[in-house]
Amino acid sequence: MYAIEQLAYLADQKFNKLVSKLARRVPNLADAEDIVQTALERGLRYVNTYDENQDFDAWFGRLLQNAWKDWLKDNRRMGMTEEVTEKNGGEVPCNKESVELAEHLRQDILTLPDSFKKDVLYRRFMVGIPVDEIAFVLGVDRERVKKCILRWRALAYHKYGVQLQ
Repeated sequence: MYAIEQLAYLADQKFNKLVSKLARRVPNLADAEDIVQTALERGLRYVNTYDENQDFDAWFGRLLQNAWKDWLKDNRRMGMTEEVTEKNGGEVPCNKESVELAEHLRQDILTLPDSFKKDVLYRRFMVGIPVDEIAFVLGVDRERVKKCILRWRALAYHKYGVQLQ
């Protein structure tokens, strides 16, 4: 019963705070709201897995983290090779060539070993997160992120003949 009360409290009183914290990790506020909503729904669905001896914030934090990771993996985000801005309303135009290129890029990125480079490239070219936000989320220097992206852009240009943004 405690977990349900806490979930209700989060939904009623802390929803906007959770969204604003998550908004730094995603391109727009609507996506952050969707992720928090997904975590809350999962909390209700899996409330029976909560152990009273466990810290509720840690339990819900894992649900929120997993909802964000699932959002990152979502196939609908394929092809997002340009930064999402308010100007384009969060929509990224896709045609057959851009979808195919995105799939090639995604496959190239996925073949990299789990590392800083893989994290940066996936967030930038598959999700469209800006350089500053990537640096903040990964807790690294902005210049290190920029160098990683610039090197990979040059390699992609030689491999595919396309200048990535």
